[in-house]
Amino acid sequence: MPPVNQRAKGGFRRAFGPGSEEGQIHSKVERAPRPVTVPLDSLPASPGAASTTALRYEADQPVAVLVLAHGAGAGQHHPFMTAMATGLVYRGVTVVTFDFPYMHAGRKLPDRAPVLEACFAAVVRDVRATPALAAK
Repeated sequence: MPPVNQRAKGGFRRAFGPGSEEGQIHSKVERAPRPVTVPLDSLPASPGAASTTALRYEADQPVAVLVLAHGAGAGQHHPFMTAMATGLVYRGVTVVTFDFPYMHAGRKLPDRAPVLEACFAAVVRDVRATPALAAK
C-alpha cells in the first residue's frame, strides 16, 4: 500500500501536500496512520459492537487533535476522509478517524443516534486517555 500522502488524490494533497508552501509549515506525512482498537463498553444495544478501530494520522508537531467521524455510507477509508486527514496533518493537526459500529460490522443501515453518539464519545475518551494526544 502506498504512503498516505500518495493515496490522497483530492484537493488537499494539491493544496497542502509535498512541495506546497502551506504543507511545509508544520508537518510531513511520511507514515501510514496508526490503527488503534477502541473498546465500546458503554454502548446502547448495537449488534457486534465490542470495539472499533480508530486510525491516528499523527502530525510531527501537533498543534491540535481532531476526532473526525464519517457520514452515512462512507467509512474512514473513503478517499475524502483520508484526504481530509492527510491535509490536516500537513497543517499540524493530528487526526483520529474511526468507523461507527454499523460500518465496522459491515452493515449498511446506520445505528440509531444514541449508539452513534456513544461511539463518538468512546473515541473522544480514548483520545483524552492517550497522554501524547490529551494535552492538545
